[in-house]
Amino acid sequence: MTAAVKRWQSCMKQAGHSYPSPEAAIGDSRWNLDEPTAVTDEERRTATADTRCKWASGLVAAWYAADAELQRALIRDNPDRFAALRQNLEQRLAKASRLLAEDERREVG
Repeated sequence: MTAAVKRWQSCMKQAGHSYPSPEAAIGDSRWNLDEPTAVTDEERRTATADTRCKWASGLVAAWYAADAELQRALIRDNPDRFAALRQNLEQRLAKASRLLAEDERREVG
């Protein structure tokens, strides 16, 4: 992740934007994300560079890999919790299937 962020920073700098992190770019106080205002040309150029740099630097792939590993570790370290979640989901799906089948029989009958 650290290397990908450094590549992202370099890419953004080459595009004329000096941000320490991707979060800083989106959180730039010049972008008013809370009010529906017109997007400025500068905001559009910055967002375009940010997206291009995230892909070119490998940051998207690095984020994905890191997040996936964290999720796998969480699942691995909490087998009982995830088994209970799976059982609950299976029960809800079975109930929904029964209700749909009953509804279909009423419509046909």
